[in-house]
Amino acid sequence: MSIWIGDKVEVLSEPYKGIRGEIVYETKNMFWIRDEKGRRLKIPKRGTIFLVSGKYKVHGSTVMLRPWDRVVKDP
Repeated sequence: MSIWIGDKVEVLSEPYKGIRGEIVYETKNMFWIRDEKGRRLKIPKRGTIFLVSGKYKVHGSTVMLRPWDRVVKDP
């Protein structure tokens, strides 16, 4: 998975546990998530575990790249 914008996500680790929504923007260190109430929340990748699209458990520290760098890195 390279492009995450538009994917549904749930945060599984504290202190952000339980936040659910859609990824609307991504930087090297953060996901910006629009939650169910319409708020845009900045969630750091480092130390945070995400459930993406209801299937993929992702440790944020493993995807700490700019999105365009990750696209080039994927096989």
